[in-house]
Amino acid sequence: MRRPPISRRTWLWTSTTALAAACARPQPTQLPDSGPESARVLHQRGAENLIALAELGSAVRWLHPSDEAQACEWEPMLLAGIRAIEAANSRVELAEGLRGLMGEVAPTVVVWRSVKLDQQAEDAALDEPACRDEDAVGEESGAVSSERARPPADKSHGRLGTGRSGPPARTTAGGASDRKRAEDAAKAEAEERDAAAEDAAKAEAEERDAAAEQAETAAQAEKTEEAEKAEKAETGDEGETGDEGETGDDDETGDEGETGDEGETGDEGETGDDEAPKPEPPKSEADASEREDRPPLSDALFAEGEDLTITQWHRRGYAEGLPSDPGCARRIQRRPQTKASCSPAKRKRDEPQPCSRCDGDSYRPLAPGAPALLELGRGISSLVPTALWTRNGHTLPESGELEPAPVFDERRAWDYDLRDRATRLLVVMRTWTGLRHFYPHAARVADARQRLIEAMCAVAEDDSPLTLHATLESMLAQFGDGNGEVLVESGKAARRWVPQVSLRWVEERVVVCGSAWDSIRPGDVVTAIDGVAIDELIATELVRTPAANASAGIERAVARLFDRRERGATVELSLVRAGESGEQDLISSAHADVRSDRAERMDPRPEAAIEQLADGLWYVDPTRTRRLGSVARRLRKAKGVIIDLRGQLADPRASLLAHFVGKPRTIATERVPAGPNDHAQLPLERAGTRSVDPDGPTVRCPVVVLADSRTRGRAELELLGFELIGAPIIGSTSAGDLGEVAQLWLPGGWQLRFTASELRREDGGELWGVGVAPSVPTEPTIAGIRANEDQLLAAALAQLD
Repeated sequence: MRRPPISRRTWLWTSTTALAAACARPQPTQLPDSGPESARVLHQRGAENLIALAELGSAVRWLHPSDEAQACEWEPMLLAGIRAIEAANSRVELAEGLRGLMGEVAPTVVVWRSVKLDQQAEDAALDEPACRDEDAVGEESGAVSSERARPPADKSHGRLGTGRSGPPARTTAGGASDRKRAEDAAKAEAEERDAAAEDAAKAEAEERDAAAEQAETAAQAEKTEEAEKAEKAETGDEGETGDEGETGDDDETGDEGETGDEGETGDEGETGDDEAPKPEPPKSEADASEREDRPPLSDALFAEGEDLTITQWHRRGYAEGLPSDPGCARRIQRRPQTKASCSPAKRKRDEPQPCSRCDGDSYRPLAPGAPALLELGRGISSLVPTALWTRNGHTLPESGELEPAPVFDERRAWDYDLRDRATRLLVVMRTWTGLRHFYPHAARVADARQRLIEAMCAVAEDDSPLTLHATLESMLAQFGDGNGEVLVESGKAARRWVPQVSLRWVEERVVVCGSAWDSIRPGDVVTAIDGVAIDELIATELVRTPAANASAGIERAVARLFDRRERGATVELSLVRAGESGEQDLISSAHADVRSDRAERMDPRPEAAIEQLADGLWYVDPTRTRRLGSVARRLRKAKGVIIDLRGQLADPRASLLAHFVGKPRTIATERVPAGPNDHAQLPLERAGTRSVDPDGPTVRCPVVVLADSRTRGRAELELLGFELIGAPIIGSTSAGDLGEVAQLWLPGGWQLRFTASELRREDGGELWGVGVAPSVPTEPTIAGIRANEDQLLAAALAQLD
């Protein structure tokens, strides 16, 4: 029997309901039975405990090759560790907690108290809050408030220090811009940072080599001593004994209990040389300050047999198993004294490429018996093997058949609730450890552990998602990641609304470059926004604005001054406007009614992205047009071309440079964190090159390029290529943040966007933080903006003439 047709209304209702059910976010499952933990103060003891967990957990997760570590779901385990280990009172409890947490996933890892500490002084320091609220500390009393200030109602400002200098003090007076000096200072600072980091890395490597050698020597001594004891026991040197109480030559005692106490034996010497000593009583809490001997390494690290192979990680860049990851990571096996076999199995055409050849610089054969030494803090050390013996495809000690854990992706990220205090700490910890291992410039960060403490304080004591967002942005700013961004809405940045007003940093002032409001004119100098002085606003924004150099940092901070979370919010501006009778102070307002990612760029450049300025003289703006192939066809008979790269390319996959080269040209070399090495580190290794291939039609005419600190991403790579073919560059230094970008999922459904590789010039010259310098330095002026004149374009026209 034929069924009646489904009505349109029923079909629409069913389809809509099914779509809503499919798209609904899952309910968080990783919560305590009592619900989300509320915010509370983080004390120094808890902060240092969590640092030890972060250091050890990340090393085991990404560098320890055991089967158990690959079968572990790390986020749930670390979340449980945060809730348990933060409260560890003594070093004994901390060491035991770390052993217990890592025992199942890394049975060969060793943790012990390696340094003697003054327990009384340590307790006094660790009982204090980890971070003091400076606003709540009295000048004389030093009282500390238990509640930290939340972000202002209209903006989510960070509260963390970065060490980055604020804007120049002069923002209301005239004068020539000191951007060039700032860039020179930034370059010198980067060189000093690199030299200091290299010296520190060298010293640390020497120290770790010595420690590893000492640890290996101690391990061999322990094994020798144990063998001698076993041999003595077998030959009966300790006397013929029925049990411990019946000793041959010693006093006649039924068992140890019948000796009364030590005093009744005369002295310790009269008990006989061969009597087994009494076991020492367990250490009390007062003994927690003492160091302990390093526990012996696992026998699994010294296994023997012809059927054994060695397993270790081979990583090149960031990779956690998602198809979008830019790097690769796989465990490789090799026989002792041989290289690994890297011949890939046959694979489908669309599958990602395997890790690069194992005989490259990024592959270093590691030994199971030489684990890496980690200093975890609070006088706790750990030895983490970066290679393990393997039998029949299973790492030793064997745990049976184990399936790899599922990849931490968007679906699993939604299992976590950001209202929970421990979850927010986990988000900060995952961000920090990810940057420490896979951000190629992490070594430049001064006192990285203190930066982690500050971030944990902020999110532990405030449950606002705005605070968490501001904290992550501040951490990216501290690491100096110019590509860093926190994505909160389906892979996009948080939605912000701005008025149709464009601001720039010109002559050390915040200047209006374009406006859709009649009361706000180009050339107006902004001295305050919503009653807050512009100096204070810029300093606040710089703290949470990721950038690789000073020029890009202040440019981006100024561009964010208008961001508002609510559509239609009123923004009040205090302005200084120059007129015929001199400067006058004005108050004006605008409404934030345009999304920040869709705001029209308003500055004095040609309105059309492709325009013929004169006979045969063309202007092209690739940051506003995508079809560069059709653009090149229009330029075949051009007598001169001005290419405007002041921004990001509209189509990152397109290249206008390809139409100006006659043969393939290498532009830059790429380096990624690769390894690990025997110190459980991922040093930078060359991973390939960035080049451009010719594309038709070829354009043969003089070309001039415009650039400034807004030139970033693929536009900066194009700029470097034009510099290599000898094109004059007009403007100022580019952003200096070239590198491959990766995205890392965070608990709660957010994503972290960060730089995962470094690009350098073909000759090895540094680009990060340095950028591409102009051959004809040119800066805009306030007078030029008032006259609606593009002074960089005027300089380019003069260059072509």
